[in-house]
Amino acid sequence: MAAKNMPLMLCVVATLAAIPARAAELKPETAAFFDRYIRAVEARMDDDIRDNQFLVVDRLSESRREQAYAQLKLVTSLSKSCTLGKMIAPFGFRMP
Repeated sequence: MAAKNMPLMLCVVATLAAIPARAAELKPETAAFFDRYIRAVEARMDDDIRDNQFLVVDRLSESRREQAYAQLKLVTSLSKSCTLGKMIAPFGFRMP
């Protein structure tokens, strides 16, 4: 049944792909808000780099940061124990 519908599906996809997409015009206040958001995020990122807190884990308290780094080391050691090109991921998932 799926094979019967394939030509129809291809026609629909081709038709939809041929319809030009219209970009919406942003209102001036929306564009201004977005610009302020970008400046705020970039300022925070600059602060994080200056304070040597590039990673989220670096912002944690010392005890939580040590736990987080221990977990990261565990994941790293698991990823290094690849067998036949298949990695054993945390939580029992298999990754190709």
